[in-house]
Amino acid sequence: MAWRLSLAVVDGDGPFSNFEGLERILTVIRGDGMRLVGNYAEYDAHPFTPVRFCGGENIVGRCKSVPIENFNLIFDPVMVEADLKVVNENTISRIAGKSKGITVLHVLEGHVSCGDEFTLAAQDTGLCNGTIPVLQTSKNVRCAAVSLTYR
Repeated sequence: MAWRLSLAVVDGDGPFSNFEGLERILTVIRGDGMRLVGNYAEYDAHPFTPVRFCGGENIVGRCKSVPIENFNLIFDPVMVEADLKVVNENTISRIAGKSKGITVLHVLEGHVSCGDEFTLAAQDTGLCNGTIPVLQTSKNVRCAAVSLTYR
């Protein structure tokens, strides 16, 4: 596996799946967040703030409240250079015009459009391989923006 994206609804505390040899970037997209407790480190997963950690680390998630929904990027760092940012109407323009690799947008709030070509509404996901077009957004838009470049 080079990379995968997933949505996970978390209804309580518990262990994370082991993805030995892979990296993870988790972003809480609904709920109050969670504490990720590992053998060697602890991470605070605040809403809309990506947290990166080793996929093989034994992690137990401790929810601040339930339910929580997480947007996850899991990837092989040997095969892929990857990043995940949460962007809004003021910062989405920073990804337009890029032509390196794959960009995935998952709309969390509002909508994103490229003229008459396409519109992504809340909970829609779009993938662009190559140059990102100039995008128009609604006010208060929020997206998880994933960038992937094969090595």
